[in-house]
Amino acid sequence: MTKAKTTQVLNAIGADDIDSTPPRRLTLSVLIPAYNDLHKLTRCITSLQRYAVLPDTQYLVSDDCSPNIDMTAHVSPRVADVQRNAENVGFIKNVNIGAKRATGDILLLCNHDVFAVEKLSQGWDAALLAAFDTPEVG
Repeated sequence: MTKAKTTQVLNAIGADDIDSTPPRRLTLSVLIPAYNDLHKLTRCITSLQRYAVLPDTQYLVSDDCSPNIDMTAHVSPRVADVQRNAENVGFIKNVNIGAKRATGDILLLCNHDVFAVEKLSQGWDAALLAAFDTPEVG
């Protein structure tokens, strides 16, 4: 149907005040506070990205000045945006520092020892955002 025909149909049914622009899809930021365990962090990010279906999810890692490893040197910027604190500030402040960098509409706080699994996690990101389209959620 052409745009002119669509407009004609909408006008005929009294729907000229309907906004036919599709709603903007929510975006997601995943914040992973990390401290000293690159193996768990890598497993977490890799598994989340493996089963994600949305291409524009932002992955943030907030390294709380891990004494044994500098996460910024080991996690590619193509995988996640990693920021290392100059000093250890503790979990809550580390989360708040990382959250300030988030650009998504929805912020998921995900500890670095969490990981997605094959049969349960496919499309976890889309399912999470779909919940916010429900009027009872918010």
